[in-house]
Amino acid sequence: MMEDLQAKRIWPNVCSIIDGMLKRRIELAEVYEEVHASMAQTPRALYMFWDVFLHAADGWNPQKSRAARQTLYWRSSIHDAFETRSAAIADRYANKPIGRP
Repeated sequence: MMEDLQAKRIWPNVCSIIDGMLKRRIELAEVYEEVHASMAQTPRALYMFWDVFLHAADGWNPQKSRAARQTLYWRSSIHDAFETRSAAIADRYANKPIGRP
């Protein structure tokens, strides 16, 4: 897999992640053994696990995640304010005497 990525010059970040994992193979040996033991019967599952794992690490960007959370909180606060004001307007119309403008 590594040779294929290097030969095609695909995903250089993934290659650096794999290099880092290989440098730590002694301390991660138990993890690799556990992953292999649980997925070795299904080679496709093993391949998919590493593919997802490596690309999640490659795509991880704390700044983008933080910005997305801030946007979500901002939208949520706008929604809450809109809901509160809408309820107040609805309450005014509900309590308005009939026949008066």
